[in-house]
Amino acid sequence: MKLLDKFFMLLFTVILILLSSVMIGLAVDLVSFQHLFEFIRGLEGRVEVGVIGLIFFLMSVRILQLLFRRKKSKSAVVDNAKTGTIMISLEAINSLVRKLVEQEDKVVESNSKIKIKDKGVHIYLKLVVYTETNIPNLTQKLQEIIKEQVTQSTGVKVGQVEILIRELQSEEATRLD
Repeated sequence: MKLLDKFFMLLFTVILILLSSVMIGLAVDLVSFQHLFEFIRGLEGRVEVGVIGLIFFLMSVRILQLLFRRKKSKSAVVDNAKTGTIMISLEAINSLVRKLVEQEDKVVESNSKIKIKDKGVHIYLKLVVYTETNIPNLTQKLQEIIKEQVTQSTGVKVGQVEILIRELQSEEATRLD
């Protein structure tokens, strides 16, 4: 969600809290209906009130859009042929990446994310590996395999494969689990 949308949600929530507080005050006689009516009557015919009302209306429409919009499945273009466009979802690419990482016995746990960039897709991996692992060799091997296999299998160009080793784990701790 964008920063402006978050601001709208915050402002709208604060306004609802104030409005509900006034309504509760009216219900338990903390706020006089006559004073509230006089206050509202004093706002009649003021341009500022109309502008604020328009802003609140536009904020409400934007919040409704956020609530009811459909989530688009992000995909990468594989080929633009005369007969049509071929696309593959980022979820499918991510699934392939996970399967490739699972084949490596030095990796205990993995988490991956795929993003579309100018130079193709970028793959971000967070790994938990065994303490005894030669990390430079493992990461270079994974980068090469992933880049080659994703490009070969899907036709999507892989820009970068970034790997973060999140944790080192001893083999004994894994066996005890």
